[in-house]
Amino acid sequence: MVIVSVAVIRWRNRTQFFFQDEWSVLAGRSLSDVSSIIEPHWGHNIVLPAVAYLSLFEVFGLREYAPYQALVIGAHLVVVGCLRVIMVRAGVHTWITLSACALMLVLGAGQPNVSWGFQVTLTGSLAFGLLALVLIDRDPTGPREVWRRVGAALSLTVAVLCSGVGLLLVAPVGLILALRRGWAVAAAVVALPVATYGAWLIAAPDSQNSAPATDPIGAMGFAFRLVYFTFTRVGGNALLGWTLIVALAAGIGVVVAKTSWSQIRSRYATTLVLLASAAVVALAIGRSRATISDAYEPRYIYLIAALALPALAVALDRL
Repeated sequence: MVIVSVAVIRWRNRTQFFFQDEWSVLAGRSLSDVSSIIEPHWGHNIVLPAVAYLSLFEVFGLREYAPYQALVIGAHLVVVGCLRVIMVRAGVHTWITLSACALMLVLGAGQPNVSWGFQVTLTGSLAFGLLALVLIDRDPTGPREVWRRVGAALSLTVAVLCSGVGLLLVAPVGLILALRRGWAVAAAVVALPVATYGAWLIAAPDSQNSAPATDPIGAMGFAFRLVYFTFTRVGGNALLGWTLIVALAAGIGVVVAKTSWSQIRSRYATTLVLLASAAVVALAIGRSRATISDAYEPRYIYLIAALALPALAVALDRL
């Protein structure tokens, strides 16, 4: 299924070439100029994607787009793989898990985050944030536990160096760790990514392009529209979209009403925290981008769909 989906993505986007933000990186930054590497891009920390793009440019130039596109396709596959692990650990039925993964693999509504190389910024943050969550979403047993925490800290650090979305995924990882290991362990794991982002904020030059912040009411309206468009695009139409929203609410209600707190914490905490993160991310996007972006933009739909998908799978499984 993975091989087929990658082949479909490559074939459908075989004519894709560099445009928009990619030129700002290739023409406006240099591996020999640190200040250009750490310069914010619309407020985002894109240090690692910028280094990756400039390194590929040194090797391939502008002759082939496929190597650049491979970055985002690889990140997309990591996202789907992590979502599958999360759903399996939550006890979701195999067929529901496979169907959800198949939907996410070829999510047409989120096409840029699957095929446009530059979207490794957002997709990369999501991939490494979910990877950190997968690493720590285990019972604390044996010496490997320490290495999983180290891996989670490093994954989150990579996530915050891809885009601002990574910073929004630090909190879910910290919360899950706090619930299962205690606040001291959570603080130890999130310290590195938070410190890295803080160092970047101090060192980075002023952003040359930024959008004015939206008022809270406007941000909430944007977030509501974004969630609505996400479910309608995933469902294919408004009727199926509302059906999925109702199923999500009903299924999560069943989980909360008929499951003990200890089981929720051990089995469903990750999916519920990701669902809450979807709302936070939607609000954050509304707060920072509503004045210059639309709620139905595919790159945002991709993020909300990925974060809400495990909870939707759990909900459908429990109904």
